[in-house]
This record gives sequence, C-alpha cells and structure tokens, in this order.
Amino acid sequence: MPDSVNQGEMATLNLLHSIRQNKGCDRQPTFADDLKMLDGLLKTELLGHPYALDASQTQAFMRLRKFATGGKGAKSSRSGYLYRISSLSKLMTYCPKWTSSSPRKEDQPWVAFRLMEKEIKRTGKWIPLDKYAQETYSTPRGFTFWSSQEIDPSDLSKVISSIHKLGIPNDWLEEYSIVLMCNIDDLASGPCIPTVLDAFTSHIFHPTRESRAPEFGIAISLSLAKALAKGDTEFVLGPVPVSAIKLHPILVPRSTKPYIGARNPLLIDLLKAYYDEL
Repeated sequence: MPDSVNQGEMATLNLLHSIRQNKGCDRQPTFADDLKMLDGLLKTELLGHPYALDASQTQAFMRLRKFATGGKGAKSSRSGYLYRISSLSKLMTYCPKWTSSSPRKEDQPWVAFRLMEKEIKRTGKWIPLDKYAQETYSTPRGFTFWSSQEIDPSDLSKVISSIHKLGIPNDWLEEYSIVLMCNIDDLASGPCIPTVLDAFTSHIFHPTRESRAPEFGIAISLSLAKALAKGDTEFVLGPVPVSAIKLHPILVPRSTKPYIGARNPLLIDLLKAYYDEL
C-alpha cells in the first residue's frame, strides 16, 4: 500500500484495523496477546498505521521476533500442488542466492521477463526455479502465501479472476509478474494455516476460527459490485527449496479489467461490512 494516506482514508483504515483486531483476538485467541503487543508498538512508537507503513516503520516491527518470524500457524495435512502469483522483481529479491547470468539479478524486470518468456517458448514447459537460483525462496519474514487454486497463466482473464478470488487487488502486482507452482509432497515441511500475525500489515485478510481446526485458510473474494464473499483456499509456506518450484511469466498490464485497487473507497467499505459479519 502506498505510504501517503489522507485524513479521510486514515479514519476509515483506523476503523478497519480496530474491527480486525477484535475479530482476530476472538477467532484466533492463541495469537491475541501478540496481536495486542503489535498494536501497542504502533501507539507507543507512533509508527502510524499498519496498513500504510514505510520501510523504516516496518523495520521497527522486524525487531520483534513474533512479527519477524511469521508462518507459525497450525499445520495442514493438505497434499498436492500449490500456486502463487507475484511480481518478477519480488521473485528475484526473495531468492537471495540468485546465480543466473541470464537473467541476472540486476537486470530490469522487462529484461528478465523477456528471457523467461523466450525459455517458455523454446521448451513449452514451466521453468524450474533452480535454473536461476539456489537454496530457498522466502520473504524477509520467512513465509509466503499460496493457494491450492490453480492459476492458469495462459489466460489473462482467468488470472485476474483468480487473483481477485485470492484477495489480491490489481495494484498489488506489477506488469511483469510470475506464477509459481510447487508440489507439497516435495517439501520437508507442509503448509500452515495463515494467522492474524502473518497478515497484521494487510487490510485484506479472513481470520479463520482456530477452534474449528481448519485445514486451510480462506481468502476474501474481491468485488466492487456486491457484498464480499469467501474466496479460494489460502496457505502459508516457510522457506521453500527452489528445487520444488516451477515458474511461468505472466504479463499483467495496468489497463487489465476488471480493475480493483487496494484502496478503492468502495472496496474498503465492503471489507468493513465483511469483517462486521464474521
């Protein structure tokens, strides 16, 4: 989310955050004390808003172990394939051991994209990530979000439909994006259920009720035309060996429709109503 937030947006986001805090503590009591601790840091350090933090403010949270090492939810017994969509630039950032010289880590995203696209056309197959990198793929907090819902990169309209059902607005992606696929059976450690701590800095998140021992998290299916509904499955993976991941580049132009922006006022109102009803 962009750092700049006007007063009207801030008031709405504050209300959204308050609702999310209460629902999170109620539905996932295991993490209630930690959730309150993070909220306390916001207030005592005057860090602003969790849904509009800049890099230095985020670093203040990264000094807290409970935040810096996420992905600690209950284990799921799910097997099969998981999918994830991300920007190409983030893919390269989240693979610290990038060893490829074509593309190189310092290449512009469009350069890397064209090289990967050329490889796809040459082989007709998804590209093994270990062609470009070694060791693991993960964010600074040690986890990434995935879904068992297939993301088909051959059809952009289906991709957009898929990302909205995964609670992903258009502006959370970049034009040069990437679809990732991994087989859970190839991993030493299986997926976890996403927690309220994992999603503390995101205003789009459905907190599952831990007392029901869910086998998967639930995304929020985004729409601007009607009340929001439950979306597709959602999981969290810790650091993933690059040998277990295959990738496919996907071009997502800014003009792609339907377009849902993360801070669209209508979406924010719909999210508030959705959380109120949980």
